Amino acid sequence: MKRICFLSLKGGTGKTTTVFNVAANMVKKGLRVLAVDLDPQGYLTCSLGESTSEGRKNVHDVIKGTPIRQAIRETESGVHLLAADLELTTADLFLEGDHRELYIKKAIKDLDYDVIVFDCCPFLGILSLNALVAADELVIPTEPEFLAMRGVRQLYLKVVQLVQKDLNPELKFSGVVITRFDTRKKIHHETAFKIARMFGEKVFDTKIRTNVALAQASAIAKSVFDHAPSSNGAFDYNALSEEIMQRYELEAKE
Repeated sequence: MKRICFLSLKGGTGKTTTVFNVAANMVKKGLRVLAVDLDPQGYLTCSLGESTSEGRKNVHDVIKGTPIRQAIRETESGVHLLAADLELTTADLFLEGDHRELYIKKAIKDLDYDVIVFDCCPFLGILSLNALVAADELVIPTEPEFLAMRGVRQLYLKVVQLVQKDLNPELKFSGVVITRFDTRKKIHHETAFKIARMFGEKVFDTKIRTNVALAQASAIAKSVFDHAPSSNGAFDYNALSEEIMQRYELEAKE
């Protein structure tokens, strides 16, 4: 079972869109995928057509002791979901004990999926730390902008290495995805070149181009493959999914 954490310390990088469409495409390729929404805003939950309102089991309930299988939902896309809600904003208060970074790792240890993907909030709190401890691969989505590139470098140098040293030595920083790439902008090409020079083979070849179909699909809780299968967004996310599967040795079961 491959466990992939998608994390960015800057908002607006297309992280949730990436998690949603990669997960949905992997399902279309025959993989069993669980998406774990660890962002209190619940954007991944909403993108998958599910509610973040009270009354349904979610991550918050699992952390408080509900068996995880009771909280997992099957969505219309075929992706299984452990949903988020606003109660997660108080995670720093109700996650207690000396090993509070291990809650999610313990909760998922007996599950049987091909892939688990974690969508984290855009800051390093206890929920993101739980994802980093539970994961074995870290993928960082980033825009081809200077501040976003700087954020990737800081995340790697100041956070990932610390987690690897003290909490999860098996965690690999293994992927950088360039998103919201505008082929018309010279600065995007220049920044993408700098990112590739900085992180080398960690950078996926596929760049996710700016595409209105991606925003339209999320707004109606559909993957871009279901909403606009001939769009650039669908082409790019299919290519990225195939790269991820190849890099992490995941075989399609179509």
